[in-house]
Amino acid sequence: MSDVKLKEELVAAQMLDVKELADTIVEIGFECTKCGACCKGDDGEHTATIFPSEIRKVQKVEEMEWRDVARPMPFGIVENENGELVGETFEWALQVNGCGNCSFYREINGEGICGIYGFKPLICETYPFSVDLGGSNKPKGEIVEKVGEIVVHECEGIGREIDYEEAMRLAKILKERTIREIKESMNVIEKYRNSETKKSGLIVHDSEGAKDRNGKII
Repeated sequence: MSDVKLKEELVAAQMLDVKELADTIVEIGFECTKCGACCKGDDGEHTATIFPSEIRKVQKVEEMEWRDVARPMPFGIVENENGELVGETFEWALQVNGCGNCSFYREINGEGICGIYGFKPLICETYPFSVDLGGSNKPKGEIVEKVGEIVVHECEGIGREIDYEEAMRLAKILKERTIREIKESMNVIEKYRNSETKKSGLIVHDSEGAKDRNGKII
């Protein structure tokens, strides 16, 4: 992805009309059924992206270590002969439990509950929606349909009636997330180009630079 393309995407994201996004969300329809499917790793490990600033927010509120909140995105990482994780990857994913589910997922009386509700990552706040501008923020995962610029991901809550006020709230966060994702991509590329680390082992490249698995710059 070129710098020029990313800048074009950023402009397009900044120009997204929140009202139009909200109208589209109302047209699609959505209500969370608290099924917990988006928090589970039924087809593998849960890999919801969480940005560095979001990790620190959870750390502060929950008084947790970095590695308890997030883990290196698993793509590009392998286990060596000593059982150690090595390789280079980009960005962070929410930490998972032994079942591959998000470690903050809870079930109470048969309903799925987020353990960090109120300060969960933007990607979780906006699921099952994302915006596809045709570039760096190309949606991942099972896609049900695309309506205008909004991509709808698999979710049993799709098609249910949604209050317009809630649709507007989602639309505002969706625009914020789209802008944030592009800016993060731009910063990751810049930091990666300027990275001079010679450290081996496990390296995570994010928008703040090259880090170890504990989130420390190396």
